[in-house]
Amino acid sequence: MTDEHGDDGMSGGRAPRLLGRALGRLLGRLPGRRRDASADDVLRLRRELRGARLDLAERDRAAERARAELARARDAAARGAERRAQADLERLAAAIGTPLVQFMTQAHLHRTGAARVGVEDVLDVGTRLVRGLREIGVDAVGEPGAVEPFDPSRHDPLSDDPLSDAAGTGRAGRPVVVRVPGLACRGRVVRKAGVEEEGG
Repeated sequence: MTDEHGDDGMSGGRAPRLLGRALGRLLGRLPGRRRDASADDVLRLRRELRGARLDLAERDRAAERARAELARARDAAARGAERRAQADLERLAAAIGTPLVQFMTQAHLHRTGAARVGVEDVLDVGTRLVRGLREIGVDAVGEPGAVEPFDPSRHDPLSDDPLSDAAGTGRAGRPVVVRVPGLACRGRVVRKAGVEEEGG
């Protein structure tokens, strides 16, 4: 709408401002502006990708450190087991060393005829050897001549008597006589005692 002077209301500085706004809105819809927005997205994605790569690299380093620590722990455990085994052997040697050396000496004297070795001397050495083994956890399973209830986890029949038919199933508890003692190491049977059924 114009006034009496033909002014349409867009005189002065108003028209340029309106034109600038219109151009701004138009330019905001141009492909170039979309490319600018896409470029911002690409930059943001690149930053996120760099961050993810850094995270992965740190995780890889952490995994490598964990693997190295596990390897060190395994090596330490193996060395500890070796040390314990060596200590056990040394305790065994210390426990049976004296009677074993005496037995070896007596055997040499007997074979060479340098001295007469009595049965009692040999039995004495054997008794001390057994005592030394007991001190480190090696003990006999049963005593020769002892009567015990049959236990398939501790006893092994010496003959093809009924005890051996069912491998102890249904036979457990029957009286047996220990003929040959077995061996146990720290409570675990490593050699069963040889037995026969009582009265057999």
